[in-house]
Amino acid sequence: MQILRHQLAELPFGEIEPLVRTSFFASPGFLNLWKVRGGTPVVWLVRMDGAVAAVLPGVEFGRGFLKRFHSTPNGCYGKLCLADGVDPRIQKEIADRILKAVGKSGYIKTFVNDYYGCFGDCSGFDVKMFETRLVDISDPQWEPPTKQVRKDIRVAERENVILERFDGVKHMSGFLALVGLTEKRLRTKHKYPEEFYRALADLSEKDDRIQWVWCAHENRPVASSIFLVEGDNLLSWQIHYDFSLSHLQATKLARFVTARKAASTGVRYLNMGVSHEGAEGTDSFKRRWGGEMRSYRCYFARSLLGRLS
Repeated sequence: MQILRHQLAELPFGEIEPLVRTSFFASPGFLNLWKVRGGTPVVWLVRMDGAVAAVLPGVEFGRGFLKRFHSTPNGCYGKLCLADGVDPRIQKEIADRILKAVGKSGYIKTFVNDYYGCFGDCSGFDVKMFETRLVDISDPQWEPPTKQVRKDIRVAERENVILERFDGVKHMSGFLALVGLTEKRLRTKHKYPEEFYRALADLSEKDDRIQWVWCAHENRPVASSIFLVEGDNLLSWQIHYDFSLSHLQATKLARFVTARKAASTGVRYLNMGVSHEGAEGTDSFKRRWGGEMRSYRCYFARSLLGRLS
């Protein structure tokens, strides 16, 4: 069993495509987005008898001894992807060995999101618990169980709120204005540069697993909702809106309509997005959409320098 690290650009994609084809987060398009933020897409892989048995895609940030590894960044779910036919009796060994190899590779910081429960206990890593809420939307007649949310959706419909697919040419300037308003309201620092969103908009034209919904009303930008389809999950990823127009309830309508459309294509769950375990305020909002809590582990490792930084 060999465990190797490759930059994604150095590896013939056809060699790993059968393992990652069902995962948007493991796709070259998604991984290459992070180049805009200084990231380098990489693949940790396991070879057995010369063939690729498993891959763990991710993104490296920084250089030299300051390099960090994420699989994958910003609330998205990294995954150990196994080849068809791998003996179930050795899958745990593969997972343990690849995680240990990543942990010992010299990264100043390592973050492995184990939403899918691929890994067991591993020495050298700290474990933190995160959670999300999964709403089963597979019933064609599904509606949010909470009366107030249903009422808000009807308000948006009565206000003739119009949803449309985000167009990077037509909507980008208005979208960036919404980003600025959101950051000001939440007192957060700028996380994504304009170039990232332009690259995301370009990718959304090629990959319909990006569901980017735009809303304007009377020529004013109202809201933007970005959803990502990963397997049978529709992940609610980024929402920006003008608080002065929140009475239009555009974000609730966008979530409801997008969930209904995704369900018609076979998506089963509306994933309400990541939060720290025990975040009661956040979960109170998510509970209004129903569903069940899903807790999962994330593995963290830091070098001595990483602990000091």
